[in-house]
Amino acid sequence: MRRRGFQKKLFFGQNRIVVFGSAISEDEREACIDYFIRSNNSQPDVALCLADGDPKKVLENEEHDALVPARALSTMLKNGQENGFAAYVTAGELSNLYLDETSDFYLPVVEVEGDNTYSSKTALYDGARLAAVLDKEETLGFLIMKNKVSGGMLTVDDERIGKVSLEIVASHAITKAELNGKTPVFSANISLNLIVNEIENGAELDVTNSDIIRVEKEAQAEIEDYCRRAFDACVQNSSDALRIGKHIARHSNSQFQQIKSDWKSLLPKTEAKITVKCECTKVNDNSKV
Repeated sequence: MRRRGFQKKLFFGQNRIVVFGSAISEDEREACIDYFIRSNNSQPDVALCLADGDPKKVLENEEHDALVPARALSTMLKNGQENGFAAYVTAGELSNLYLDETSDFYLPVVEVEGDNTYSSKTALYDGARLAAVLDKEETLGFLIMKNKVSGGMLTVDDERIGKVSLEIVASHAITKAELNGKTPVFSANISLNLIVNEIENGAELDVTNSDIIRVEKEAQAEIEDYCRRAFDACVQNSSDALRIGKHIARHSNSQFQQIKSDWKSLLPKTEAKITVKCECTKVNDNSKV
């Protein structure tokens, strides 16, 4: 069972954000989640995160003298999700994922540096067990596949024109899953609209349409790599944070019922079909190439 008896002594004076310590045990984490699910005092819209280190330092950080540091941290995570570098998860979302038959939850990992708190990693869970941590690039791929990204930046390194800074202005992912025999197959078709912001050798070279088309392909390969690494981290560590089981149930409930009891043993065998299409626009003349 995923749930344990509610601990009446457990209480959070929660307002904007709840910070989990990385050192708490699986049983303690289950008790916290049980609180979110059962307690009338739980606020479903409060943000959650995992501290990389001492959670007290996160809560005591002044966030550049912000009037309400907790609100600044919550806002940073929300904006970070839109820009692909931090997840944003509320207590209500965590509860829904935790109670789902196959799905698993995830949390942003926050770190403190000086008077600044930032996030570039994502913790994946298998039930209440910490299963894996995604790095910055994998977090971007994960959030793109979750359809959480609407902006952000991407850099590709082209052999002719050097480093190219790209702004993500739109991102859309269509995901589904089905069974091929007894093998789960997860598909993600991703499209991104990008603006070319800065080109390292743009002043010295005449940048052509061929250069930009090549940059599109390089961006596609980079995003696909990030997504595949995020997918591998999920399935290889038995975390269904991508909700693959839920997708199978939506595709065919009869198929889902056949594999539901063995889902965790089947999840690591899941195959991925990920395609990425990027379209770049020149910032100087705003014409698609």
